[in-house]
Amino acid sequence: MGGVINKLSTDVKKKVVHIGLKLIIFANMSTMIEKHIAHLLHYHDCVIVPGLGGFVANYKSAMIHPEQNLFVPPLKEIGFNRSLLHQDGLLANHVAIEQSVSYAEASDILAAFVNDVRSRIAAGETVPMGEVGSLRGDAIGNILYAPNENASFLPDALGLSTFRFEPLDYKHVAKIEQKMHVHASCKIAPHVTGQR
Repeated sequence: MGGVINKLSTDVKKKVVHIGLKLIIFANMSTMIEKHIAHLLHYHDCVIVPGLGGFVANYKSAMIHPEQNLFVPPLKEIGFNRSLLHQDGLLANHVAIEQSVSYAEASDILAAFVNDVRSRIAAGETVPMGEVGSLRGDAIGNILYAPNENASFLPDALGLSTFRFEPLDYKHVAKIEQKMHVHASCKIAPHVTGQR
């Protein structure tokens, strides 16, 4: 069986996690975990990946940039805190439910994911995290995070996008208001019908 596992991990690039008597093969374990993290960020302000760090969401109000004539909808801005390493149970519980495994097995899956990400970062790779963004290492071994600028994790802003608007020409508006004022001051005699 070890030869089969080795063949899978080298030839097909599949991730294999052996948990007790179960053998779970994920075509792409990273993608699965990334999707769970992204899903949780829609509903929670912090998702900790035990042993890796925490993705922290901060609410930003809608903004209007008058100089650029730009409207930016409200959003959740995602940051990464490499000091949040403890297991708070949120991600492991979600993985356990969604993958139909025990909490302990989900914790083992997360540990394998973290080992994979850390080894790839140590090898100098930038590790894509799907909708969430990407992780890479710096010169002294710290994990750096680059958010996905196109992702929106705020359900209330679903469907809203950034857009440019043309400013009003106030001289033109003043002329229209003046015309409306002139027309409003004109008296119209009522039309009388049916008089004999």
